[in-house]
Amino acid sequence: HRSLKDISLIAARRITGLFAAAGLAGDDLGLVTALTIGEKDLLDRDLLTSFSKTGAMHIMAVSGLHVGMISLCLSSLLFFLKKKGELLKVIIILAGLWIFAFITGLSPSVLRATIMFSFLQAGRLLKRPGNEMNTLLASAFILLLARPAVLFEAGFQLSYIAVAFILAFYGPLYRIIRIKNRILDWLWQMVAVSLVAQAGTFPLTVHLFNIFPLAFLATNIFVIPVSFAV
Repeated sequence: HRSLKDISLIAARRITGLFAAAGLAGDDLGLVTALTIGEKDLLDRDLLTSFSKTGAMHIMAVSGLHVGMISLCLSSLLFFLKKKGELLKVIIILAGLWIFAFITGLSPSVLRATIMFSFLQAGRLLKRPGNEMNTLLASAFILLLARPAVLFEAGFQLSYIAVAFILAFYGPLYRIIRIKNRILDWLWQMVAVSLVAQAGTFPLTVHLFNIFPLAFLATNIFVIPVSFAV
């Protein structure tokens, strides 16, 4: 009598098996598995420490970045579904996101992003756009209702604190500096998001891991576009 979580973890292990069957091994297998489904057990400890010290560990936590990439790709592939097919397009995208959440072990960070995206899409279809902070808190309520113990998991705490700070403080910080150049404006967006997310998670990161990555700004500007391309 396996739980849904158990079945989901088995699916994640099978994905790892497919990567191994394709010829990946060692650190290559560990890195690809971590980037795609958030499974870090196959990574060498020294490599994990390097990612942690440079502030790049978040790309190995399947989260909103992955959900955003998948929704963007599916939306591009379904470009031919115009107004009349909008409902079908949303259903296909949401189905894809929930399948992804399932094969990644139903981690709190990916569930948070998937539930939030589901709420936002439902609101858009009903022409009733919701408040993003309310949506964030509603997703937390649902996760806690399903499994109260998730409150004490580091992934849950870090994910929700980071997103809450981004929703609350990114806009005001970004508007302080107006940049007309598109490339420089994009860099400023990356810097602003990184600053507010790190400000929110700083106390918890130091408490849990006894470390704070001073190179996080330079790392995020480089790592996020590269991981997106990968």
